[in-house]
This record gives sequence, structure tokens and C-alpha cells, in this order.
Amino acid sequence: MVFYIPDTGENAEHDEKRKLSILIEKNGGLLSGFHECFTYQIEPITDALNGKHFFAGDVYTGRWIVDSVKEGKLLNKEWYF
Repeated sequence: MVFYIPDTGENAEHDEKRKLSILIEKNGGLLSGFHECFTYQIEPITDALNGKHFFAGDVYTGRWIVDSVKEGKLLNKEWYF
């Protein structure tokens, strides 16, 4: 699976992006610098971003990644839309 996490330039969000990125890659996922039809856009957990940070399409909370890793399986993404 390929994920896109926007970069806001803010230190706190950058740190969370780094942590989510590590979690994704440690569990077999890939990261993309832009959104394509096959990527999942991920919003950081601690900061609700606005539409200008994302491309058109669905956006899922970073909690989806964290909860899936904790459960040891990919959870239903619609719960995190």
C-alpha cells in the first residue's frame, strides 16, 4: 500500500509525519511525495489540516495506521474516513 502524508512545514506536524512514516515503512507500506489514484491520503492525528494540504479525494486519519498496527491487521479504512 502507498500512502501520502502532506508536509505542512510545522515542527509538531513534521514530527508526527516522521513517526507515521516510520510506522508505515516498518510494516511494509510505502510513502509517496504526491497523491495518485492508488495512494491513501493520511491526515496527522494531532492536527486537523484543511483542504489546501491535500489533493482531491478521500482523506483518512493517521489513527487508521496506528490502530491497524496495534491490531496486527489492516482495519476497515471507512472507520477512519
